[in-house]
Amino acid sequence: FQANRYLTAKLASPTVSLDEKRERAKLSWQIENGNRYEFIFEGNKYFGDGVLIRAMELDKLFGITSSPAIDLAERIRKHYLNNGFAHLTIDYSERSFETLYKKQIRFRIDEGPKVRIRRIEVSGSISRPEKYYADFIKRNSSE
Repeated sequence: FQANRYLTAKLASPTVSLDEKRERAKLSWQIENGNRYEFIFEGNKYFGDGVLIRAMELDKLFGITSSPAIDLAERIRKHYLNNGFAHLTIDYSERSFETLYKKQIRFRIDEGPKVRIRRIEVSGSISRPEKYYADFIKRNSSE
């Protein structure tokens, strides 16, 4: 279900009904919360929609509520922060289209400026040269 964006869909246990002669069985499954989700992104300039959808890790949504917007917005926020956007703000809204079994989540993104660190100065009681710590931080940063 999740590959097609039915994020909150759950398949209930089957019900079994037998014909009068008890020779044939009919199995029926009920789908609960079978809404398909559509995502709309506004204000994203640095990352395209496809990158943001991958950042939401839709295949890793376990135990979510009927409204995954909060969790998805947090995943987008983490993706931006890991790529140097410390001033990011994300707002979202959700609309339901009951007759179409569809929910739409609109993310409004203000990326703000990308933060770059020009110089790292390490001081205090340290056991290695300052350059070691600066190089360590550079090697383990997002860029």
